Order: sequence, then C-alpha cells, then structure tokens
Amino acid sequence: MIESDGGLIVPSGAIGILTGGLILNKAKLSRKNAVLFVFVINFAIVGCMSSFFFLGCENPKIAGFTVPYPTG
Repeated sequence: MIESDGGLIVPSGAIGILTGGLILNKAKLSRKNAVLFVFVINFAIVGCMSSFFFLGCENPKIAGFTVPYPTG
C-alpha cells in the first residue's frame, strides 16, 4: 500500500504547490497578506484532515487477526 501511495501524493503535492504559487503571484499580496493567506489555507486543510478521525473506515477482515479462523 505505501509503495503505491507516491503515485498519488507526489503529483497532488506538485499541483498544490504550483496552484498556491500562481494564486500568490496573481494576487500580488504583500508579505503580511501572503503569510495570512498561507495560514488560513493551512488551517482549513487541518480542519478537513481532522474530519478523517470522525469518518473512519471499517477494519479489514483478516483471518486469525481481526476475525477467528473458520473451523471446519
């Protein structure tokens, strides 16, 4: 699983960095406003990522680990 995550994480990170750079460049923000912009975006991202704690996923069923072995 971890080996395949890079195929999605690396391009997504690159797109995010480029998009943020374009927004900051086009908006012609001062240093103070650029820092405020980045802070607000990061705060929003942390809020979105925190929602994963509440959504959750069901644990996979693995014989002998999360469910007993079938007896036959």
